[in-house]
Amino acid sequence: MQTSLVLLLILAIAGLVLIIFIALTRQWFFGKTTPKAFGLLAGLGTVILIPKMIAMGLWQLPAPEGGRLELRHQTDRDLAINNDMPSYFASNRNPASQYQWQALPTAAPHPENNPPTPEKIQLGEKLFMDKRLSRDNTVACVSCHQLTQEFGGADGLAVSIGIDNQTGSRNAPTVLNTAFQQVLFWDGRATSLEEQAKGPLINPLEMGMPSLKAVEEKVRQLPEYQALFKQAFPDIKAISIDEIAQAIASFERTLITPSSPYDRFVSGDKDALTKQQQYGMALFESVGCIACHSGPNFSAASIFNTPAVYRSFPAIKNPLFEEKYQLLQDLGLAEGNSQFKKGVWRVPSLRNVNLTAPYFHNGSVKSLKEAVRIMANMQLNKKVTHTNNTTSQYYWSDNTKQFSQNSHAYLSDDDINSIVSFLEALSGDIPHTEQVDERNLAGSSL
Repeated sequence: MQTSLVLLLILAIAGLVLIIFIALTRQWFFGKTTPKAFGLLAGLGTVILIPKMIAMGLWQLPAPEGGRLELRHQTDRDLAINNDMPSYFASNRNPASQYQWQALPTAAPHPENNPPTPEKIQLGEKLFMDKRLSRDNTVACVSCHQLTQEFGGADGLAVSIGIDNQTGSRNAPTVLNTAFQQVLFWDGRATSLEEQAKGPLINPLEMGMPSLKAVEEKVRQLPEYQALFKQAFPDIKAISIDEIAQAIASFERTLITPSSPYDRFVSGDKDALTKQQQYGMALFESVGCIACHSGPNFSAASIFNTPAVYRSFPAIKNPLFEEKYQLLQDLGLAEGNSQFKKGVWRVPSLRNVNLTAPYFHNGSVKSLKEAVRIMANMQLNKKVTHTNNTTSQYYWSDNTKQFSQNSHAYLSDDDINSIVSFLEALSGDIPHTEQVDERNLAGSSL
């Protein structure tokens, strides 16, 4: 390295000497070089020399306000994250990233026309668990969105099973933390939980009711619901689909998980994440995952982010993955539009992602590690290698909630494992519910 710098310096000086020599030669032999021309030639030589000196570190430009940024590199990953490095941030150095990590709020917002009440939430929970809202009394909301630590608000299936054992073509997203999303469903066709709650009721492959009016009529004929709706909606005259949806949505807004290790870490608990998880967190930022999975809910489609809620997937062609996992058989929002060669999807949240396998819109990928590999390659154009060497170092500042970091051109197996470990830290405790026994709600056909 030092030899290369010396050679560059010699070449730069030689270039300047050559220019001066040409100028003097013209003066001596032809007498045509004026002081102005000589000054221009000398200036040209300076312009050539100084950038080379800057590149070699022999000349330093003025540091930006706050000091000159320095990135430190180390091969030992266990030393890459060091919370005991206050001196790194204490000397007015700018962090390499301006991204600020945030904890999830401990309460979800609600629309003005549907304020939550205990009675409404209790009613919504009962409706959420009730199979009698389906045509043949076999499927409830909870059938596809199981509120257990094992399934994380999903059902563990590639595609869910509806009435008459029918299956759809898309994986059931988790219901957890959907209160923080701007749009719902994989294609973002619903803009509120109230609107989303109505969809599965009349989907012929899911709960299969012939119409929303039929749902109203069926609920009205269930005796226990009369009093419950009156308590939740005192001014109600007759049970309607709007109140049914509002009650379910009110319950779903309680299904949030702000108690994850990640949330504790960014709130000040430095021991909440392991060293590997911190390293994975820094990689998650530096390789570009935050371009789509940003904000407290780790989704560009969340209420904390801009209106750009959709992304192309896969963004980068990879015939091997496309064929193996059938990623282009369903194009989502782009379905039926010949202008699109790739799928267009709402950006899902990564909260509780390690509980909600299998992955992607068609549930084709069983392993979270494989899902990370696919995303790194097909969304971020990163080369994934089996090399376990890493050369980057990251520092976390508890004061600024930011990392100083260096980007990777490729990801190793260790890097992938670290990102997966970080994603596991996004899972929180499932909120307590009454867990109404589904067997008692099967009911008889009306």
